[in-house]
Amino acid sequence: MVVEPGPAFSVQDVYNGWCSGLAQIGAEVVPYNHGVCLSMFQRAMFEDPKLCGWFNPWSFDQVVMLASDMLLAHAVKTRPDVVVLVFGKFVPHHTIRALQSLGIRVVYHFTESPYEDDLQVMHATWADLTLVNDPQNLSRFPDGTLYQPHCYDPAIHHPDGRAVEWDFTFTGTGYDSRVEFLEAVDFGDLRVRLEGNWPTVTDDSPIRRYLGDDLEACLDNPDTADLYRASAMSANIYRKESNRPDLSDGVAVGPREVELAACGTFFLREPRPEGDELFPMLPTFSSPDEFSELLAWWASHPAERETAAHQALSVIADRTFEQAARRLIRTLERLS
Repeated sequence: MVVEPGPAFSVQDVYNGWCSGLAQIGAEVVPYNHGVCLSMFQRAMFEDPKLCGWFNPWSFDQVVMLASDMLLAHAVKTRPDVVVLVFGKFVPHHTIRALQSLGIRVVYHFTESPYEDDLQVMHATWADLTLVNDPQNLSRFPDGTLYQPHCYDPAIHHPDGRAVEWDFTFTGTGYDSRVEFLEAVDFGDLRVRLEGNWPTVTDDSPIRRYLGDDLEACLDNPDTADLYRASAMSANIYRKESNRPDLSDGVAVGPREVELAACGTFFLREPRPEGDELFPMLPTFSSPDEFSELLAWWASHPAERETAAHQALSVIADRTFEQAARRLIRTLERLS
């Protein structure tokens, strides 16, 4: 059983990837739409004749408990050997213990390292196996915790059909740190498109013209891949928001870097140890001014862009969800 994260942002892509990768290696995959259950209990309204109105009777904590009870009921019906919790923030301790009492092994795939490792470390003590998306704080997690690199799905992320419509695109969550950074970039006369969830961008912001009418319209992953294939350039800008300031610096590359490379799209990147090792062919930046200068130079050097993008594609060729699924099964067999 693979359990949906709840939030329908980039972590949903990880959930979809696990379902696809496990199915590709012959596993029988039972999906659980945890996000749908959470939304159902959050949005359910009951009529109160005395108040002449409608109300929702549950606190958010109660919503989490109700949705998790449905998860447990689904597990009782389907009896999976393993439950993979993607993100896992909204599955309480008692549900994990109940699953384990049925002989079901529980795997966490935490997707918010290093930013939320304080919380994730606590949850990891409940699991039979924990995977983290960044090894920065691996020593804080229980013994046996593994670093799971970000993956891509070749059915979605591929370079076939590239046709440049935009000079630069960026899609993601509009954290305040990203908004502040991009507002300071000089895009000149480049054709620019920004997509994702950017609710704090004001009408007088210099980047407002690059966004559509709906500032909270997140792209599905296939649409994001289409956008990458329509882009000459993109970038990865790491979020700075975290539980504590000292948790904002990671080691691993982000999911968008792997997906951009798989789509054959050239991108600028912030330096990180894994990225420096994987992508020395791609330029790094440390400030909006440097970012602006790099954009201008690479925009006028298409041959060099194509060479760098081809090299980036080659180094992540084996980072598929199918390979991640094979590794997970091998690990679980060793733990049996």
